[in-house]
Amino acid sequence: MQINKERLVQTFCEMVSIDSESYHEKKMKDYLMNIFKECHMECIEMPIEGFEAGNIYAVLKGHTNKEPIMFSGHMDTVSPGKGKQAIIHEDGRITSDETTVLGADDVSALASYIEAIRTIEDNDLPHGDIELAISVAEEPYDAGSAYYDFSRIKSRIDYTFDLAGQVGLAALEAPSIISF
Repeated sequence: MQINKERLVQTFCEMVSIDSESYHEKKMKDYLMNIFKECHMECIEMPIEGFEAGNIYAVLKGHTNKEPIMFSGHMDTVSPGKGKQAIIHEDGRITSDETTVLGADDVSALASYIEAIRTIEDNDLPHGDIELAISVAEEPYDAGSAYYDFSRIKSRIDYTFDLAGQVGLAALEAPSIISF
């Protein structure tokens, strides 16, 4: 069993095309909530006064006694991020049209989480609860995370795909702006 690479790239490119600069993530939030519901996930938005969109908590309920796991990410991009467009090159690379950022931070993580959930659902794979914690306004010093309702989270382990570098490497510790 493998992921559907074509569907993953399509999801990534759809998400890249959504304007989602920090504090202006409503369209991305709406897109994610719709996808999560299509994937049979329970999801809620945690509204934040003065913000266009709130943080998201979503869970794919498991049907085993396995420990829950969490994946976290953010839905905003840096500027210039309006009118983003993904260009797929013949060699498979995906870049922006060079007039904006691509917005791969953190769309690449979110698209991979979505594809993993879809693959689990498509193949009826046994799993424990899979939680997603998606924040707004991460780029301006994690502003949105300050409003996250962490009491909902049951997982003791979180994976955050928000790191530059060679594919296949992982950071076990790193300097950070905020700790939970």
